[in-house]
Amino acid sequence: MYASLSDLLRDLFGLNIPLPIQTFGLMLGLSFAGAFITAVNELKRRESLGLLKPIRTKVWINKKASSTETFFAILSWSFIGFKFFEALTNYDSLVQNPQDFILSMQGSFVGLIIGGAYGYYTIYAANKKLGDLEPKEIEREMFPHNHMWNILFIAAISGILGAKIFHNLENIDELIADPINSLISFSGLTFYGGLLVAAASVVFYARKNQIDPIHLSDAIAPGLMLAYGIGRIGCHLSGDGDWGVINSAYHLNAAGEMFKAAPGYFESSVLPLYSDYYAHEFGGIQNVRAIYFEGFSFLPDWFWGFNYHNNVIKAGVQMSNCSGTHCYMLPNPVFPTALYEAIVCILMFAGLWKFRAKFTKPGTLISFYMIVNGIERFVIEKIRVNTTYNIFGFHPTQAELISTSMIVVGIIMFYYFSKRKTQSIA
Repeated sequence: MYASLSDLLRDLFGLNIPLPIQTFGLMLGLSFAGAFITAVNELKRRESLGLLKPIRTKVWINKKASSTETFFAILSWSFIGFKFFEALTNYDSLVQNPQDFILSMQGSFVGLIIGGAYGYYTIYAANKKLGDLEPKEIEREMFPHNHMWNILFIAAISGILGAKIFHNLENIDELIADPINSLISFSGLTFYGGLLVAAASVVFYARKNQIDPIHLSDAIAPGLMLAYGIGRIGCHLSGDGDWGVINSAYHLNAAGEMFKAAPGYFESSVLPLYSDYYAHEFGGIQNVRAIYFEGFSFLPDWFWGFNYHNNVIKAGVQMSNCSGTHCYMLPNPVFPTALYEAIVCILMFAGLWKFRAKFTKPGTLISFYMIVNGIERFVIEKIRVNTTYNIFGFHPTQAELISTSMIVVGIIMFYYFSKRKTQSIA
């Protein structure tokens, strides 16, 4: 697996370029970019059809920066200088753990001063350029797609916050054991938590700025599917713990080579060998879940069983002949569910994007997205490792509860919007 972009470049192309870019973070950024581009294009299409109108808003021009704006500019640039100059002199520390480096008190005092001075100068120069010009308020037209940068920022911040909250609620034992790392780590993000919090935040922003939330939701729907698929690629490449249950049809020999074994081999030969690990990981070997499935021969074995070597969360057992931070792998291959989701969701995005114009009733596209996304996640949960709840004798996961709700609400919404008497999209 590839915890960083450097690991990926080294393995694929033999290039040893130390870069402070985490693979999961990179794919997360690309997922937001994909959602942004598709949403802007779809909003422009709806605007060209006259379904979304521009809103006249008042803005100030020739207005000098206030003391508060000056303070935050100095503060922001001071922090950038504090970290940037330290990174120049201690680059290895940044590359080894960018997250810890950024969030630590490690930094350059010289950079702090230079950054603060530059921040003050930018405000001073901008104010001086305005000279004696009189500040005035003017009106300008703002189309919905002009708001997408703001929407992207709101969705990113609230989405990551929601994803962390829901993940920690689902894995409260991890939060108690290591609260600081659980809260600041970029691994361990629950998609549905991010989706719910981001959706509420974006709808609030849309209503406040007189943007039709139904059309906006329809425009964002295909991009959400694309973002989910790209994000899952990041989960798979980094090995962030988002994998499936054990596939007992596949095993690793002493040389690390995968082979197929007969049913019962895992229980008789592998489980006793790693009983301490499985007892710690699952709260007892009686809780270990394994499914025997050889898969289809036209696909490689690793598609059905993957051991996530060098995973970013250091899960599993120590690898031999390995040096560095990420030298762990799972003792037995598991279903690479993140890879399955990436493939399925990117294909579903292609379908939603190609046929989006067929959804002529506003609200039906986001409703259909909720249905298919809910079905996809509900099905994949059947072979995923996740915390379960005991509800009247049933043991669903958090994702199963939310995905079931999405399917039901999506069906109701689709029926409602398809019957609603509104202007159809040409």
